[in-house]
Amino acid sequence: MTKYLQFVTQPRFSVNHADHTEASLHDFTVEGAMQCAGQGWLEAWIRAYLSTGEDDYHQRLGAWFDRAERFWIGPVELPLARLIRRLGPEEAMPWKEPREDWERRVTAIQNAFAHPQDMPPMIARAARDETGAFRLLLNDGAHRHEALKRLGETTFWVLIWFDSAALRRAFMAEL
Repeated sequence: MTKYLQFVTQPRFSVNHADHTEASLHDFTVEGAMQCAGQGWLEAWIRAYLSTGEDDYHQRLGAWFDRAERFWIGPVELPLARLIRRLGPEEAMPWKEPREDWERRVTAIQNAFAHPQDMPPMIARAARDETGAFRLLLNDGAHRHEALKRLGETTFWVLIWFDSAALRRAFMAEL
């Protein structure tokens, strides 16, 4: 299932953007993320992507990544069913969005992209649940996740972050 893996172990977003071409850092598609990951620029790509958000959520997520060491893999193609959405109109969601706003954003995404590959990869955090199984919690991409499901897609590309190298190694052993 895994079509591409790239390890990034630098703990902070301290990459000099001048070292990278504008085209690769600002290509917010799966291919753009793959190109940057292949060059060791995944964190720079993530930082550039998060700086483009319409609201302050992306900036807050970027600030969260700056707080502590992060370990990444990706982009990795995974089943959508494996990703846990935490934003939406459903009662059980930790972050609720009014249904009309949710529908407007999901529909806009469905109509905005000619091909799913034109979307940015989603960002998920790997964490173990009470049974020790890995859960992939979406931190960015809830609307894309729903749009992709409605378009009949069953897999998509994800950047996965871990709080430790040991956690990343354990996850990789289970892939």
